[in-house]
Amino acid sequence: MIIKKATNYNMKPQILAKFPERLFCASSTTSDHTSSGRKRKAKQSFDKQSDNWSLHSKPTIDSIDPAGTRKRREYKNQSKFLEELEHLIHKPDLSREFIIEKVKPQSNTVLCHHNSSEEEKSAHIDRDFSKVQEMACYYPTEEEFRQPIIYFEKLFKEGAWKHGCIKIIPPSSFKPPFSFNSKSHQKMPFRSQTVQNLSKGKEFTYNKEGETYEDFKTKSQALEEKYFISLQNLSEKERNMEIQKDYWNLVENHSSKLFDQAEPSGDIIKYEDGQKVFRFNYAADLPVNKYGSGFPTPEQDEEYGKHPFNFMNINDQEKSLLAFCKGKDISGINVPWFYIGMLYSSFCWHYEDLMMYSLNYMHQGAGKIWYSISPQHREKFEKVAHKKFKELLKEDPNFLLNINSMISPDYLTKNGVPVTYTHQKPGEFILTFPSSYHAGFSLGFNAAEAVNFASPTWLPYAEKAMKIYFKSREKVPVIPMQWLILETDYKLPKYVSKEVRYELSARRKIRKEYEKHFIDPDESEIPICSSTQDDETKYECNFCINLCYATFLKCNSCNKNYCISHGLSCGCPVEYIKMHYRYTDQELKLKEKKSKAIGEKQ
Repeated sequence: MIIKKATNYNMKPQILAKFPERLFCASSTTSDHTSSGRKRKAKQSFDKQSDNWSLHSKPTIDSIDPAGTRKRREYKNQSKFLEELEHLIHKPDLSREFIIEKVKPQSNTVLCHHNSSEEEKSAHIDRDFSKVQEMACYYPTEEEFRQPIIYFEKLFKEGAWKHGCIKIIPPSSFKPPFSFNSKSHQKMPFRSQTVQNLSKGKEFTYNKEGETYEDFKTKSQALEEKYFISLQNLSEKERNMEIQKDYWNLVENHSSKLFDQAEPSGDIIKYEDGQKVFRFNYAADLPVNKYGSGFPTPEQDEEYGKHPFNFMNINDQEKSLLAFCKGKDISGINVPWFYIGMLYSSFCWHYEDLMMYSLNYMHQGAGKIWYSISPQHREKFEKVAHKKFKELLKEDPNFLLNINSMISPDYLTKNGVPVTYTHQKPGEFILTFPSSYHAGFSLGFNAAEAVNFASPTWLPYAEKAMKIYFKSREKVPVIPMQWLILETDYKLPKYVSKEVRYELSARRKIRKEYEKHFIDPDESEIPICSSTQDDETKYECNFCINLCYATFLKCNSCNKNYCISHGLSCGCPVEYIKMHYRYTDQELKLKEKKSKAIGEKQ
């Protein structure tokens, strides 16, 4: 007779006890499902007969850890053995009762499972996605497709922003070759995402050694072929719906129909603390100047290398506010990001850095499921998220900025947050509007690319984002907003005037502090002369973590940098604090004057 102990049907045995069959009897008291699907009562009791063993074999209790290491203890005394066995079964931390299940007829093997909690019993729930609407889809003409940012501005003004995200189907003539070197032995770092942790807001682990493109492809396709057999006769729409339901059951209920019978497989499926854990890898945010792009260079293909929808060219287009930073390598902006996904690779709920626009293109593969929330419902979404993750909110009020939390679309719609979704296929774009929350996951192996961009309709959202970042004191903006405003060739007169007035006013306050302490301002003001490439993004305020551009203050006592608003926050003597400036007062006033003149002509 063998008793195997586990906390649910999928758990690897942790304790085994073997003893002569005539010494064991079992009757029932706890309700739960047996292997035949019926319910029955089960209670463990032991017939403590004689203390003298007449059999040649001695009873044993084996403890087995999740790695499979076994420790065995033999018992000479029957009473001691049974006493220890009952203690193991009923110890406080394992106090739930057991289901006793016959594994094989006429065998001495009995499988005992913990009684499931109500949540575990309902793990395979039939989710209702009926209120999740299809994402809006747009078909630009050949002419519109030649001017992407002008086209996106037009869509915004027509109200498309209310959708949050939209799908864009390019003209049939757009067929760029996939130019990423998929046969390269270059290894790409990836995030290892434990799917069950996505509903808990836990941080991902990062594998810096990485894997090759072919490693990702082989691993993901092997999983799909092995576990998706039951879906092969379904239509694409039905198949995607089943995968969505299974994904969200795995995320929120830690149970998967498709992977119920899955055995440990490399680093994807493992047992940890007695539970089956699924880890899916995602090579995300790979800068194309280091790892390569899916779009060709002009040398590889002149037409598509120079195409306006080639992400290397997006920010050079008319109406772009980021053309000024050409020649600066800003990851995610004028250096797009490449992505390699596998089955269930996830991107959690978030809006883009500084609430910018983003454009995502699917190069090849199984595609992705996208979910989107309108900017109109951003605050409602955040309230629902805060309510769902109450404990996490106590630990970190800004947990949504960490981009590691998932909430199912059916949960959101039930709580009054409208959600749209789509299946992004190869050759399709997804446009995310400023401040729209979005999330999703891969349906299998795929390769995609993304880029952020800024246009005039984005500016009001940038101000919102900066207020949120300022309040959080955690999120560092991808670029200094002041840099963008002051260097956009005077295209933004309203914003330039506002920024210059604020900057000059803040400088006057600092100078008054110098004068109070009889310090000559001229001796405490130092021009920024650095010519390093990352100069514009390297001065971070120690107080609010904003990036400083026109001015920053450095304390030579505590050796910390501060923005113009928090220049005296460290509390050190004022004589140690020096003001570093990129522009003199007169140069700032001249920028304002030129910007106003251009604005009057427009």
